[in-house]
Amino acid sequence: MSESTHWPDKANESHPQMTLFDGKSLNPIPQIKEAMRWALYESKLSRAQVADAMNELCRIHGVVMNSRSKLISVDMLEKWCALSAEHVIPLKFVPIFCEATKSIYLLSALAGSLDAKVINPEETKLLEWAKVDRKRKQLVKEQRKLEGQL
Repeated sequence: MSESTHWPDKANESHPQMTLFDGKSLNPIPQIKEAMRWALYESKLSRAQVADAMNELCRIHGVVMNSRSKLISVDMLEKWCALSAEHVIPLKFVPIFCEATKSIYLLSALAGSLDAKVINPEETKLLEWAKVDRKRKQLVKEQRKLEGQL
């Protein structure tokens, strides 16, 4: 795995974070492949079970394979994750993979190439709370200013 990527301490982080000194690259492929390997490693499912789960999710959501392949196989997952392989997970399978592995690592790797972050629902609530709290503090400040003018 890349030395510059700090994968999560399960108790403290929800997704991988790049270090301050990482150079920005608009080629996210190595990070995507690394994120996929990490998601598979952390998943409670075997690779065969992840492939099965992905196939079931594809069936449920109407995501179809190309004409040559009818199902996602373990071999496909291996190729999508291998740094040496030119194969990259097709975009239509990204949400399927994330749901099957219960991981947003892949999305985080992709967003990271644009200096963006992907946050989970708990982090979203915390961010909204912080925005409301900031607004509340501004309103209290305005209120005190007006009270001083009375």
